[in-house]
Amino acid sequence: MTTVHATVEFRYRAWGGIASALDLMVAAAQHARHDTLILTVGSRDALHRLSPDVRVCTVGLPELEGQPLYRSARRVQLGQLAAQRLTAMLPRLTGGGEADLLVHSEEFGTLLQAPTGVRRRVFVSHGLAVQEHPHRPDLVEQERRTLAAADTVAVLSDAQAGTMRHAYPELRNVRVMPLPLILLTEQIRPVSAAEFGRGPIVAAGRSVRQKGFDILLRAVRAAQDTDRAGEERPALPPVIVYTGHGDTDCLDECRRLAADCGPRVTLEPWLPRKQLMAALRRARVVCVPSRFEPVGLIAAEALALGIPVVASHVGGLPDLLGATTRTGWTVPVLGDDGPAPGELADCLVTAARRTTGPTAGPEELRRWPLDRHLSALAHILDR
Repeated sequence: MTTVHATVEFRYRAWGGIASALDLMVAAAQHARHDTLILTVGSRDALHRLSPDVRVCTVGLPELEGQPLYRSARRVQLGQLAAQRLTAMLPRLTGGGEADLLVHSEEFGTLLQAPTGVRRRVFVSHGLAVQEHPHRPDLVEQERRTLAAADTVAVLSDAQAGTMRHAYPELRNVRVMPLPLILLTEQIRPVSAAEFGRGPIVAAGRSVRQKGFDILLRAVRAAQDTDRAGEERPALPPVIVYTGHGDTDCLDECRRLAADCGPRVTLEPWLPRKQLMAALRRARVVCVPSRFEPVGLIAAEALALGIPVVASHVGGLPDLLGATTRTGWTVPVLGDDGPAPGELADCLVTAARRTTGPTAGPEELRRWPLDRHLSALAHILDR
């Protein structure tokens, strides 16, 4: 039986949270030697193997002109076009047999309506459009249709399951499929005590309200106001935010706030995977100031590196960081508005002052083992 993953993000096309999560699922499939097929989009048709058990099929969309699908203003329409082509290709790619289909992107939701060749139809939710894009009714409606078409909706944490059921109380088919975060320790080499230095505070992600980068920048300004008031405390380290794709209004606000903060803050474009890991390795602290977060994969990658994390106490982040300060700190949130900037600034100063070497992050990731993920996946697929 072939497991088919359909996604707008994958390692050779565009890197983001979905790509990070799917990379872990593919690594798990390779460990278990499951026959796996990845369906994604690009500028041309291509089919190649990652391993004897994992193939990648890219359907060409010349209209993208080399850009990732999620950056296109026509993402819903182009996603539906790609899904139609992938639906027609599916029987040939699976050898005419039945496959279990896991769709990771709302844009490919119509794939869940494939008339033949699909045994189980699963939508893997990496976040809610109704939260991330409340001003994009086309994306919200596409999400609603996709959820309705799925046999099962898989989410990545207990916290995300609660959010999903609250947003869509009519759903009765939500199942938790925890990621095998332990595999990050195979992919990422932790920093050594000699490498751990006094680098900047680093945040990274899409430029959307969810990520809370405006809160981080207001925290920097709050720290500067405290310094000007003459209060004695250690200075906040420099801050670098890697972003650049997402909502234009959100990005414009971040640029304005960064300019108000002066040279202590730098906004940089989003980086490919290898360069992003290098930037995280140099960080003194990784900040995840999200307003909501199903898991927080950037935080998990920081844990694998042994870099301390300061994160909002929201979604899956508290469970990820654990109950102690061996790996980082969480900051209380104010309802849907995220953490208070002043409290976030205080926590960042504390983290930068107290942490003198790599954290126990790699050990913490053992709480997300491979067999737990594979067991949950098998249950969802009724294998």
